Amino acid sequence: MDDLTALTQIRADMPPPSAETLAAARSRLVEHDVRPAVLARPFRARTAHPVRRRALVGIAAAAAVAAGAFALTTGGSEPDRAPAPRAAAPSSGSTSVAPAPRIVTVAQLLDAASAGALRTGAPSLKAGQYRYLRTHGYGVTSIDDPPGNGAYEFSEYTNEQWLPASANGTRYNRSVNDIAAHYPTARQRKYAASAPGGIPKRYVEWDVAKGDGDYVQVYPHVAGGPPTKIPCSGSGCTPESKISVWDVPTAPTVAKLPRDTAGLRASLYRYAKQNHAEAVKYGKGTQLGVDDAAYFGITNLLSSAVVVPSNLRAALYQVAKTIPGIKLIGSLANYDGAHGIAIGRVDAFGVEHDLIFTRSGGTYIGDRTVATRPSVEYKVRAGTLLGYTALTTGVKGKPNLPH
Repeated sequence: MDDLTALTQIRADMPPPSAETLAAARSRLVEHDVRPAVLARPFRARTAHPVRRRALVGIAAAAAVAAGAFALTTGGSEPDRAPAPRAAAPSSGSTSVAPAPRIVTVAQLLDAASAGALRTGAPSLKAGQYRYLRTHGYGVTSIDDPPGNGAYEFSEYTNEQWLPASANGTRYNRSVNDIAAHYPTARQRKYAASAPGGIPKRYVEWDVAKGDGDYVQVYPHVAGGPPTKIPCSGSGCTPESKISVWDVPTAPTVAKLPRDTAGLRASLYRYAKQNHAEAVKYGKGTQLGVDDAAYFGITNLLSSAVVVPSNLRAALYQVAKTIPGIKLIGSLANYDGAHGIAIGRVDAFGVEHDLIFTRSGGTYIGDRTVATRPSVEYKVRAGTLLGYTALTTGVKGKPNLPH
């Protein structure tokens, strides 16, 4: 069974795609001479299998690795194809829509995104309402040391957040992980089956937090309290107290970031220069450049689970305009198949990080990460997709937690 077939079976409640839909989706994936092979998620919630060593691959991982916060492993065995993004639902009715402004440069897109962020702002919430964010993607987990002594485990995931109007209110988080896990080879599946926890099953987790406190798992109930954090150890680790907001954003640290372009850029490049220095000190092979680290900082913040206020997003887009090497991608769909326009930049590792926006208002709707060439850091074929997500936002009522 190939990965496209596997993914259609994951969502059996959805109508089967037509041949035309699949052809269009494959066409979108191979735009710009990029041949998909593997998907990996840049963000992953806590899982039920903490004993497995997970490789964090993608936008957030590259910045974290350069800072010494995580150990990253990649390997050279991967499926021949990755699932295509879902086709967006066709519009109904005859309502006319004003054409989106023609965007032909990176600066035009980022200016549109800045203006859109300031114009839209945060949603207006009534009593009992919450701001809702949903991230949907398909990713890979590294078990031990694949491909020779381990396995790559592929599965779809969703992460949902309900955020109150008050900063002192209660936040809710729902993660659905390990949806129909599958493996590149029978040998890797056998290895995963023999690892602690075996072949994972679909796993739903609810977490609750009050104010700016940490999330606490409430379902499934964990005997003895929340899972114990496993600290990083060794000379290449950054102490938790010194981890930058650009590496691991949290609501309190994001709130302290400057909102003016000059101040925000100064904060970002202080981090980028330190990140580069640590990569030189602890890294091997290709080193992360200062501009690479700066772009990672922005993409990491935008793709994190933390809500970025509209005025900060507007300033981030203006700062991004000052980073060299960013290109415009004229047409790109997110993982859910929503069409948009994107910016992308290739780093010193040969990895391209794309941020996808709507054409109409410049709203961020997802990201994609592609290896443009094999490297020591990423032992994959050129054209391998390392990350693909879709972000949707809205307003919802309080979620009903399971008992």
